[in-house]
Amino acid sequence: MSLLPIKKYPTDVGLVLRGHRLNPDFWSTYFGVQPDFSARKGEITRAPKGHLRVAYHIWGVWNYATKSSNIRTIDEGVMLLVKALRLPRADFKNVLRSEGCEAILSVFVDNADGTTPPIQGDITATFLKSTGAELSLTVVDPV
Repeated sequence: MSLLPIKKYPTDVGLVLRGHRLNPDFWSTYFGVQPDFSARKGEITRAPKGHLRVAYHIWGVWNYATKSSNIRTIDEGVMLLVKALRLPRADFKNVLRSEGCEAILSVFVDNADGTTPPIQGDITATFLKSTGAELSLTVVDPV
C-alpha cells in the first residue's frame, strides 16, 4: 500500500482591516469570530515563530483568513470569507469609515508549478464593490 501525499491547494484569502484607531475587540464582536492576528497601534507583538517584534505597530490591524486547504480559485476563498464573516452587510462601509479603518482583501496564490493560476471572477468583484475593500494580490509565478 502506497501513501500518497495530501495535495494542499495553495490559495489563501483573508480580510485585513487596518487603521490608527482600530480596536480589535470591536471587530471580533462585529464579525463574531476570533481573528488569526490582531494588534492595536503601538503594540508590540510576537512574530509567527514566537520572537518579539522589534518595532511597534504603526497602526492597528485585524486579520481573518479562510480555513480551508481546498481553495482552487480566489472566488472559492471569497465565498468562504463571506460565509464566515456574514458579508456583505448594509452597514459595513459606514462602520468601517466611522472606526477610521480600511479593508483589504488579501490573496496569495502559489502558482510556482504553473497549475494554480490566480482565477478571480464575479464573486470577488462583487465582494470588493460591496465592502469597499481594495485587492492585494500576490502571485508566485513559475520561474
